[in-house]
Amino acid sequence: MPYLFKRISGVRGQITIPDLGAVIGVMEKWELTRRGADSGTHRYDLRVVFSFVNPLLFNDTDYAKEAKLIVGRSKEFRAHLAEAEETVLNGRVLLVKGVKLYERQGG
Repeated sequence: MPYLFKRISGVRGQITIPDLGAVIGVMEKWELTRRGADSGTHRYDLRVVFSFVNPLLFNDTDYAKEAKLIVGRSKEFRAHLAEAEETVLNGRVLLVKGVKLYERQGG
């Protein structure tokens, strides 16, 4: 699925553990940057500053995590963090390199 933006940012989003239905991080702000110059590139780097994050659950490798990024009123991007090339949580700042996005229309 091609995305037209090189960089996009927002203030609404969360990190969840879908299997538990648990929110383990609430985003204060986030920014996505597309990798490479080709608009067909489907990997992004995600930088997040959390207003709340549970580092114990975030770092627990037994659970798959998903990022939900909300743009406007009805567009939502999701990213499975296990599919990323690298994920680093440092305090309230998260950097996820090489993640693939899935678009979902909210309701």
